[in-house]
Amino acid sequence: MADLSVKFAGLKFKNPIVASSAPPTRNLRCVQKAIKAGVGAVVPKTINFEESTQTRPHPLYYRANWKTIDVKSYQERIPKDASLVARDILCAYPPEKFMPVLREMKKVTKEGNVVLIGSVMGRTIDEWVELSEMMDKNGVDMIELDFSCPSTPLWSSALGKGTLEVAQSPDAIREVVRAVKKMVNVPVLAKLTFQTNSPCEIAGAVKEAGGDGVTMFNILHGLMIDVETATPIHGVHFASGVFSGIWIKPLVVRWIAKTAKEVGIPISGSWGIQTWKDILEYMMAGAGTVQFASVIMAVGYPVITEMLKGLNKFMDEKGYRNFDGLIGSALDKIVPSYKEYDKVQPVLTAVVDESKCTRCGRCTQICFYDAITLKKESAKVFRERCIGCTGCKFICPEGAIFMEPGDEATYLKALTLEI
Repeated sequence: MADLSVKFAGLKFKNPIVASSAPPTRNLRCVQKAIKAGVGAVVPKTINFEESTQTRPHPLYYRANWKTIDVKSYQERIPKDASLVARDILCAYPPEKFMPVLREMKKVTKEGNVVLIGSVMGRTIDEWVELSEMMDKNGVDMIELDFSCPSTPLWSSALGKGTLEVAQSPDAIREVVRAVKKMVNVPVLAKLTFQTNSPCEIAGAVKEAGGDGVTMFNILHGLMIDVETATPIHGVHFASGVFSGIWIKPLVVRWIAKTAKEVGIPISGSWGIQTWKDILEYMMAGAGTVQFASVIMAVGYPVITEMLKGLNKFMDEKGYRNFDGLIGSALDKIVPSYKEYDKVQPVLTAVVDESKCTRCGRCTQICFYDAITLKKESAKVFRERCIGCTGCKFICPEGAIFMEPGDEATYLKALTLEI
């Protein structure tokens, strides 16, 4: 069996799975359940000094586009187009009352060889530092600075910004990370927002300030409207809640890969993970660990155990002894520009396997170059019109269309061919 342990931001994790800061880690009992299921680390709910966030907003967990899928696998029970829409509070305990709970969490995480990551959010520089010091003195192994919780737009008076604005400001993040790093003795992560033009720039600021890693990303607000009544669903502050689902995964993977390549800072991938394959995709893009909570909230803690089994099976079948050769393994295969891409991607043309074609006509409906027509026997490709876009290949329900090398001159002519 492969060794699933990873070294991340200077610490050893027994596996890369992190139960992120959310209801599944809200108290000692929940943390114990996550540990029993097999996580490598837990992040309890974020502490801060704003009393209102300990009771408001009223928690609400709504499943959009949900339908029950009766299958054995926990990972396959979640519809691919589903979203978990949530409104939630931060830690229900004031910081000073949470410290005894944190110490109990430390006992069980230490016994289970699980990394304990403390999550904090301040309104001022002094608060960021004070909360981080409290976490450090009460036994956490790592601190995560929650710059990006969308449910709680706290005012950060010393910085003249709310938390979202701080999350979008390299200067503000640099200032907070630098101040915290001077006062604590454990690694410090910054949890970033997706809502910025360049997450790489923000991650770079964290690195410059001495931060030990970043979490990419926290979830974002979205709004749903009931078209029958023209009424927002649970709408407040132009949002139904914060959305999570597998649909966001390609966007997150893109920024993880770009940040890993251009910034070179340890990354904990988060948001959009549903299966063990998603974990591998994040790690191949450059993430050293992965965080999730929505999938646990959708189907329960056993999904963690199932993911670990999937990872073990994959690693054994592929001959990986550990994650050393897997983390970031896709980065060198990403072509930096379309100019270079032309060198590795040849011109293609479509070909129809007549023995498989059922003449359903789907390929003709989506070919915008009029390169396919239906004949008596099967669909037929006119090579002089085909640009090799592969659209027909992936729409064919019978797998009757395949691609083969084409011709550059024919391709260029087909682009402007008038019918």
